[in-house]
Amino acid sequence: NLVLLTAISFITPVVIVLGVVWLSLTGRQGGGKIRNQQEDHERSKEQPVNDDDYWKLGFIYFNANDPSLTIEKRYGIGWTINFARPLSWVLLLFIIAIVVISIVLSQ
Repeated sequence: NLVLLTAISFITPVVIVLGVVWLSLTGRQGGGKIRNQQEDHERSKEQPVNDDDYWKLGFIYFNANDPSLTIEKRYGIGWTINFARPLSWVLLLFIIAIVVISIVLSQ
């Protein structure tokens, strides 16, 4: 059992790191290099996510016309959620609940 656990604890991070390296080499930020067969069709439907009207305080995305739950951050690396979607508030409350419960249970 000890050998198996050691192998798993070594192999898992290696696989994750290799996957991240592969994605970063093949995809760019936002999947810019990944080929999409419907790219032109989708481009005509895109919402202008960089429009200042949709960014509150410069970093909170709020666009009721955009059906996406997650979008790329305006600056830097990563993703943010569209706070105009009701599910985003449920997700935010869930994350806050996990943090609060973890703090309470750790004492």
